[in-house]
Amino acid sequence: MKKSLLFALMILLGITGYAMMFEIGGGYRFAPGNTDHHGFNLDTGIFNDFNDIIELDVTYHPEFDYEATSTGASSPTNYWNFDFDAMIPLLGRQEDIRGYRFGLFATFEFGNFYSDYKYNSGTAQSNAEAWGESDYWFGSGVYGQYFLDPWMFELSLGFPIINSYDEQEPLDQLLGSFEFKGRYFVKSDIHDFKDHLVLEFQVSTRKIGLSVVLLEPF
Repeated sequence: MKKSLLFALMILLGITGYAMMFEIGGGYRFAPGNTDHHGFNLDTGIFNDFNDIIELDVTYHPEFDYEATSTGASSPTNYWNFDFDAMIPLLGRQEDIRGYRFGLFATFEFGNFYSDYKYNSGTAQSNAEAWGESDYWFGSGVYGQYFLDPWMFELSLGFPIINSYDEQEPLDQLLGSFEFKGRYFVKSDIHDFKDHLVLEFQVSTRKIGLSVVLLEPF
């Protein structure tokens, strides 16, 4: 536990010491295995000149009970997912967003957005039970990133350390943290903006997402 806290503190100090930009945006997420599992996503993050990155995505499934015969929930409280990622490039630590990077990454995910969530009556007890049955996933591994103006491509693969998917096959466990992300930087032929408007798509074994993100220096 102490080693994990020390590692997290080192990441935080590294990023705040060379802070360059934060990202804020939103989009939509789909679960590949179940088209009913879809919802809105809030994209946030912070990274420095060398692209040490911390990202937090929050996904929300707006399932309300509009009809008396509906099997949907009367409260959306339990349809959330929190996805926390941290990346540290070891190779290609050049400044600015260009070239390639290769390094370490860690990911933590919690919620039941992508799970086979059950009917929720909307009471405090059923909401608590839903949170208690939420899935979690913590893994670490490597990632690679390449910027080919105006595109950036990123591929990450992690090994599970702890997770709630005990019955998964070894290959599914290995691919659980696999993710491919593409970003298109919208640019102006007239103005040289310091901030960036980015169109993003991502594909993994558990989710498919589309987002619009603003990268803002501070």
